[in-house]
Amino acid sequence: MVGCGGPQASGLPAPITGPDGRPAETVDFTLPTLDGRAIRLAELRPKVVLVNYFATWCGPCLEDLPALSGLDDELDALQVVGVCLDLTPRDLLPPFLEVVPVSFPVVLADDATRQGLTPFGRVQAIPMSFLLDGSGRLVEVFDGVVPVDHLRRRVLELAEESR
Repeated sequence: MVGCGGPQASGLPAPITGPDGRPAETVDFTLPTLDGRAIRLAELRPKVVLVNYFATWCGPCLEDLPALSGLDDELDALQVVGVCLDLTPRDLLPPFLEVVPVSFPVVLADDATRQGLTPFGRVQAIPMSFLLDGSGRLVEVFDGVVPVDHLRRRVLELAEESR
């Protein structure tokens, strides 16, 4: 007998749902870094990925980025990717990263992304972060500063589920 919330009768776990309760979809994008390389989300699998949209002029981002960098260093199962939304990131990002260094890759937003259009939907405020499971499916959205303790628990849960 299978109880509520347990495995389905087939023995398979229930499908992962996205933040809106619908089945989670796999998300991917490719964006350039300052040094001309490209980061593609699909290449980061099977890690849990947090995509963080930020800007150098964003006050809450000054709190968010160092905390996310520390968590990225702490958890092998996590890969944070920062997406800089500045209009002139090649000018602003290098001195910003000297003051607010991060250990994770930072990519440069394209025109559509700077307009708030992303594979995750519209970014309406920053910082805004999107959590992907090890299969690249969107599982949680964070408006504002990411609660690091919650994120740590979620990453460990998702990493365990993917084993």
